[in-house]
Amino acid sequence: MNYNGHYATVPYDGVSSDVYIPATNVVPALTASQLKASVLSAVTFTWKDYGSAVYDLQIAGSDGVMHPCAPSTSLANDTSYVHTGTCPSGYVLAPKSVLQVQLCALDKKSGDKLACTAAKLDGRTATLPLKW
Repeated sequence: MNYNGHYATVPYDGVSSDVYIPATNVVPALTASQLKASVLSAVTFTWKDYGSAVYDLQIAGSDGVMHPCAPSTSLANDTSYVHTGTCPSGYVLAPKSVLQVQLCALDKKSGDKLACTAAKLDGRTATLPLKW
């Protein structure tokens, strides 16, 4: 990626179908004022595989209500999701407005919840590894 003579790279994990390059990876590095002036354009959520499971991701903004975002029919067995504003479910929330996320691992056959994890965001986080 080239941004006004600044170049950005991130290593590819060999698995993800989406790649997002946060501004902090730009070389030469952007100044603090350049970073502060930038608007968060995406949030990347990653997690470890939970075995024989599919995943369901929900997000919440300032209202605190969890809204379906990436259902198991969209995520399937992927271990990452890049949120750019419009969820596969149709719910719309700007990346900088995502304040909470919940990820659940579901049994592939029954759809029963196997495990869930949740985290809070600060509106500036570009990548959030979720832990079971």
